[in-house]
Amino acid sequence: MNNTLETEKIKKKVLASGLVHKSLVAHGIITNPRVVKCGTYYSWERHIKHRIQCGRIKECPICRERVSDYKRHQMLKTQEECLKDGGSLFLITGTIKHKKSDSLKFSQDKLSSAVRKLKKQKGWRKLLERSSHPTRTVYETTYSEKNGFHPHVHMLFFADNQIIKKTQIRNTLSHYWNNYTGSNLDVTKIDN
Repeated sequence: MNNTLETEKIKKKVLASGLVHKSLVAHGIITNPRVVKCGTYYSWERHIKHRIQCGRIKECPICRERVSDYKRHQMLKTQEECLKDGGSLFLITGTIKHKKSDSLKFSQDKLSSAVRKLKKQKGWRKLLERSSHPTRTVYETTYSEKNGFHPHVHMLFFADNQIIKKTQIRNTLSHYWNNYTGSNLDVTKIDN
């Protein structure tokens, strides 16, 4: 009986993400042709139907939902390992300056570029020397009528020991982030 309940929950999640996808396409928010086709069916040999998957988890609610549970489980496992070994967890949140007139693709590309540049900096590499676990990076986008699309990134940083402080992380990375985006980084210690 428990398997039936889990299956029903999964079906509802898929249905909800499919409805969100259809709404975003209908309102012209999703315009990438590959993402627009995601979730539709194509026939292949003797009426066997296969669902198209675009694989663009930053843009597509259907594909994002498909991988989110697996990624969530991975993150929780890594967090538990880090804390068990006496480490600390920090959430680094980065935003970008944007205007209501900025397109979703432009804003997401700007954010992705800034994250790539940040992770190539010497300061970032020095911080990673204090971590035995890879940083987990999650991109999110919110929308409001007043400000338009607001993409931002959350990076979960695992410090090996309790010695590192959030001010050290902020001081090391904020200058670079500000140069790339014109915004600031927020660093929060989350293991207390």
